[in-house]
Amino acid sequence: MGMPAVPPPSRFNFAAHLLGCNGGRAAKTAYIDDQQSLSYGELAQRVQRMAAALAGLGIRREEHDPRTASQLEYAAILSMGR
Repeated sequence: MGMPAVPPPSRFNFAAHLLGCNGGRAAKTAYIDDQQSLSYGELAQRVQRMAAALAGLGIRREEHDPRTASQLEYAAILSMGR
């Protein structure tokens, strides 16, 4: 039998978790598409900048539909409200 499922904490932030787990791997490749690749460090910086820009526009997690966002915007939206 496998390990029992453990629910995440009530204030779990997946983007913060992902970037935090890979903080020691800042130079390693985190993302690749047809146009670019990003290291975990670069991804963390872009996510933080995008989250700050969205917050500066007054956009909160509940007010933006992540289905219409780019992958970077989606990660930024997920990271908001840490």
